[in-house]
Order: sequence, then structure tokens, then C-alpha cells
Amino acid sequence: MAGSGKGAKCPYMKKVLIIAYDFPPARTSGVYRPLKFAKYLPDFGWQPIILTVKNPPKGSFDESLLAELGQNTPIYRAYSLEPKRFEKMIFDRAYGNQSSNGSSVSPAPKNGGRHEPVRFSARALLKRLVLSPLSHMTHSRMYVPDERIGWVPFAVKTGLHAIRQESVDLIFSTSPPETNHLVGGWLARLTKKPWVVDFRDPWTDNFIRDSSTPRRQFRERKMEEKVLTRASLIVNVGSRFSGLSQESFPKIPVTKHEVITNGYDESDYCAHNAEEIYHDSKKEYLNIVNIGTLYDNSGFEQFLKALEALLKDKRYHQKLRVTFIGDLLPMWKHALSREPFASHVELVGFKPHKETVRAMMAADLLLLMPSGGGEGTSDKIIPGKLFEFLRSGRPILLVGWPGETADIIVESGSGTFAASDNIDGIVEALRQYLRKKESGELAVSANWEYIKQYDRKYLTGKLVKCFERLV
Repeated sequence: MAGSGKGAKCPYMKKVLIIAYDFPPARTSGVYRPLKFAKYLPDFGWQPIILTVKNPPKGSFDESLLAELGQNTPIYRAYSLEPKRFEKMIFDRAYGNQSSNGSSVSPAPKNGGRHEPVRFSARALLKRLVLSPLSHMTHSRMYVPDERIGWVPFAVKTGLHAIRQESVDLIFSTSPPETNHLVGGWLARLTKKPWVVDFRDPWTDNFIRDSSTPRRQFRERKMEEKVLTRASLIVNVGSRFSGLSQESFPKIPVTKHEVITNGYDESDYCAHNAEEIYHDSKKEYLNIVNIGTLYDNSGFEQFLKALEALLKDKRYHQKLRVTFIGDLLPMWKHALSREPFASHVELVGFKPHKETVRAMMAADLLLLMPSGGGEGTSDKIIPGKLFEFLRSGRPILLVGWPGETADIIVESGSGTFAASDNIDGIVEALRQYLRKKESGELAVSANWEYIKQYDRKYLTGKLVKCFERLV
């Protein structure tokens, strides 16, 4: 039974150990790729064996996701000892949540309008002089390559047991977190099994690594080079990210690189009547829906400026609403709590995946605002949510940057692109959709033959071809 950690003997199938720290019932953006591979691998003669964490961090959970796995899918869970969790607890107790609302508005001055002089409390001094330097030191020296490093010894031990118990033929590790690849590397070395490494995001070429110390960057670069060298095959989610890896590590043979994008699961959609859902949910106003996490370097701030300009125009004031499903940074919540946004925006928070699919189908317009990445990577980012948006059949507005995501949207005939640094362009794109709403012309002429290449089952078949080359 799924989750039991007891081997289900499948003598007719080859077996792959999937190493994924992020896995259901945890609900993060990283769970869907390994979950969907595991779901469809048996259709191609491969039995997935899951290795994941036993004590995941606090967060959103969706138990229904585990139901997608075959009943006899073995799941092995290993404990993780993560100092970061204790560090966060100390910070919360010592410093509290005084700045958690994300507001940039200063408190009202006292004493007739005069601000009181700044006084450093004992807590503030503790954070400034002790906790912050300590945190910086631990991040640069201990949490390499990431905060999940404490999972390695327990995962390796449990993984060795799983490989022997299940007679595993091949090892597959997916990141982030990159700790998954350290676990995979040790298991491959100890068992001599072929090993496929999968990158949902770049490792050292990721913009979030830019703030790391030179010493840490050097250490991680060597780690990544060792992983790529030892791996039997390297998979990236986009052709441009794959090209970036090849440029950064030219000694790695080009023949080791493969591209398998993220995608959509047809079974999430085939049970629904999209036209019926849209008709039953149809609103008089333009119903704009955004789903997923919004990052601080996305085009969200520019979108808000464009939205504010439209809402101040009396012609459009009552003609559109925006629904945000998922997590928002405190500063974005604060901005949306004020007019003119408050009466035109709905913050829904977490929804189970099945409900988010229905929300996509019910939307007049799906809003996509991916992370901006860093220098040299903004054109390469492809958010996983894009492919589900494509399959929903609803029009998409991308507020972002030219690149692979924009190319896919245009090629699929599913929507339009507005540069995030062009507020006038965003305003005009929204006006066009408002006019289409009024004239009943919101339907898209999607290129379904093009979109079908992103079906999760088809993509799993591509992964199996990679496996078959090695086993």
C-alpha cells in the first residue's frame, strides 16, 4: 500500500528509486513532477519506489494527491535533522513577528507629530549582534547545498534498504532541493546503479545563489560538477536551462543532456466539461484568476500599477475582478488590502488541486506572472503552472519577460504577452480582454496538437526512453 514503506513485489517490471524530498502529502510546487512520473511509470513497465522525508516542514498539505499513485507503490520515508528549523524557532522567540506584516508604512508619530528617537531594545540588539551574524555563518558554512542537508545520512540509510528490498534497477533524483542529488550520488556510488539527475531549476546558475559568499559558491560549483560528472544522464525542464548547464560545464558530454519539460495531467481535465464549468461560473465582469506563489521579483508590482490605472477609469471601474489562489508575500497582501484594490480583489489562499483546476476552467482570463530570475536567466524560466493553464483552454495573459514561456504561449495560440517593464502595455492588454469580454470573443484558438506534447503521460514516456538507454 502507498506510504507503507513495505515492498510490493512486481517481478515483471523494472524498478526505479525516485528521490524527492518534496512529495505528497506535502503541497509545494515541487511535488507534481515526481508525483506524475510515479503515476504513469507503471504504464511503461516501470515500478516507482519513492524515497522522501518523514518529517516535512510545516506548510500546506493535500492528502488527495497520494490517491493518484498505484495502491502498491512503496513509499520509504526517512527522518531529517535540520538545524534551520531550530534557528527559525529561536528567531521567532527572540525577535517575534514585529515585521511580518510586510508594511512599508511608518507608524504614526507621537508627541504632536514628532517622531520619538530610535531606541534599540534588547531583542533588537540580540538579533543584530548575535542572531543575524550566526545565521549568516550557518547558511554559508553548514547549509550547503541547502537547508535540507541534514536529510542525507538518514535518506542514504533508508535508500540502501529500499534498493535491496525492492531490487531497484535505476536511481532518479530531482531537485530542488539539491540535497536530493547528494543522496542519489551516494546511493549510486554504493550500489553501482545507473543514476539520472533531474533539474527543475538550475543549481549554481540560479539567481538566488548570487548572494552566497564566494567560498560557498566555489564549494557548490564543485559539488554540481561532481554530480554532473558521475550521473549517467542529466535532465532539465527547458532547452535554455539545458544549454546554460552545457555552457557552464563544457567538459560534460553533450550526449548526457536531455530536456523533459513540466506538463499537465489529462486526467485532471477529462472528467470535467470545460464549457459547462465556464458557463455556470460566468460573471458579468472580467474574471481574472492568478494561481500559485507570487515572488518579489515577478511583474506583480507593475501589474498592480496597471490595474490601478484601469480601476481609476470610470469606464472600467466595475468591469473586472482579480482572484489570487495561493500564497502571497505579506507585502503584496498589504498592498491589496488598500483601495482601489480591496473591493476588486479576492485572496483565496490554498485550495486543493482539483479545485484549482476548476477555477482555471471558470476564469475569463488566467494571469501568469513568473519569477524574474536573474541576469541571464529571465528568458529561460518556464513556470510549471503554464502547462495547466494551456490545457484549461482559457486565455492567458503573461506579464513577464521575452523568452521560452512567451514563445510557448504564442506558439500554442493560448494568449498574449505583456512585458513587465511596460505598464502601458499591460494596461492595453487588459483593455483588449475587457473589450473581448463585452463582445463575447474571449475564446482562444488553441493549437491542441502543439499542446499535447506537454501531456504528463507522454512526458513520462520520454523519461522511460532515457531509462531504457541505461538499463
